[in-house]
Amino acid sequence: MRTFTFSDVKSHKFWNIDLQGDSFTVTYGRQGTAGQTQTKKFASAAAAQKEHDKLVKEKLAKGYVETTPSAKPKASLREALEDALLANPDDLAAHMAYADYLQEQGDPRGEFIQVQLALEDESKSTAERKALQKREKQLLDKHGREWLGDLAPYLLDQMGTKKRGWDDPTYQFQFRRGWLDCLELRNYGVAFTRVLARAPQIRLLQRLILNEDLYEEPGTYEPGDDVPADSYSPALPALLRSPYLGNVRVLQFGEQVDDKERYFNCRMSGETLVGFVKLMPRLKELYVLSQGVDTDQLFSLKTLNHLRILQVYHMNNYPLQKLARNPSLGNLTHLLCHPHYLEREEAYLRLPHMRAVVRSTTLKSLTHLRLRQCDMGDKGAEEIVASGILKRLKLLDLRNGRITDAGARLLAGCPDLRNLEFLNLNRNCLTADGVAALKATGVKFTVDGQWQPTGNEYDDQEYLFEGDSE
Repeated sequence: MRTFTFSDVKSHKFWNIDLQGDSFTVTYGRQGTAGQTQTKKFASAAAAQKEHDKLVKEKLAKGYVETTPSAKPKASLREALEDALLANPDDLAAHMAYADYLQEQGDPRGEFIQVQLALEDESKSTAERKALQKREKQLLDKHGREWLGDLAPYLLDQMGTKKRGWDDPTYQFQFRRGWLDCLELRNYGVAFTRVLARAPQIRLLQRLILNEDLYEEPGTYEPGDDVPADSYSPALPALLRSPYLGNVRVLQFGEQVDDKERYFNCRMSGETLVGFVKLMPRLKELYVLSQGVDTDQLFSLKTLNHLRILQVYHMNNYPLQKLARNPSLGNLTHLLCHPHYLEREEAYLRLPHMRAVVRSTTLKSLTHLRLRQCDMGDKGAEEIVASGILKRLKLLDLRNGRITDAGARLLAGCPDLRNLEFLNLNRNCLTADGVAALKATGVKFTVDGQWQPTGNEYDDQEYLFEGDSE
């Protein structure tokens, strides 16, 4: 049994918890009384232990002091408050309590948190917001180097980078509620990612954008067991050692592209991508824009329960049948695919890929679907209509899908098409007749750059060069 007490000017309380296998008993009340008792049973001992630990952390965060005989040394109140934030980073009250504690200790970071919390209040007037933003900048300018610790020389001084003529900073960062919330990195090397991996400042990081890293040959950086000797991108394996990435909600792996362009390239290796995803159990948005990702493994991960958006570009392997059967993807709303041109036999999506997605009973939350470079043709349009997926889709992007006027008429004839907010049939095989059928639906659509279905360029699959062709 673990025992705790709480005392202030108004009350003196106790709270005890006794864990026994798959259940625990809680006793609580005013000190000097027998108190009240509650017992809870769980499906397993592990589930009981998890809830037990959660309740203990909550009590410590509220100011209870452990009095268990022979108990391990108690964590400081600061540590308890930070543990509560790690357990639930979205708990506004926990951030407020942490800010109040730091203020009481004379730590200026407490005021910084309070200022940033105040800026989240949309009811603040323009004048109030300007005053808060001014104070926010003053505090960050004065104390930012201290708060960033070992990251400061890199994030503030851009140390260890090699400029490539781009105007934007190599490292960009943003604080939210007093913690590092967003990191966008470009031209980063092993030295920096090793520092980043061991930095507790990223414990509440929610957005991590990894653009192209530096090309570093062996011998240009200090060797270590965190970097494979033959690694093409040594900076990324070094970052995989971090124990602090568990709160990341948005991961962008590679440089985002302009989807209006017909051609774009990728120069980033995705060999470590699956390893990063495994470190991020709270991931909600995943943007994969790199080559060499093990998509068989990625699409089969059972830890994607929170994932809402999945963008996968530049691949030459799309095992969408596995993705469509993955029970952890039931909350996925956006599936966005644009293959990489490498080998014509592998580079584009096939009709069975599309069929698996639209017929999936697992992907029941999909509202945005982009399946480009597919050989589906008019049979694909027929599958989409028959599957009933148009009842819930808001976006349907079938660019370069070999769809003719017959397929366009099939889509236009389905009443559910009117649920769409946008339809992309660019680079298919429509004529004026197919376009007219779509226009009659009132749905917003685009049909730029249609191919001739009997043209040599289309028959020879030259359209597959559109996208990443390196």
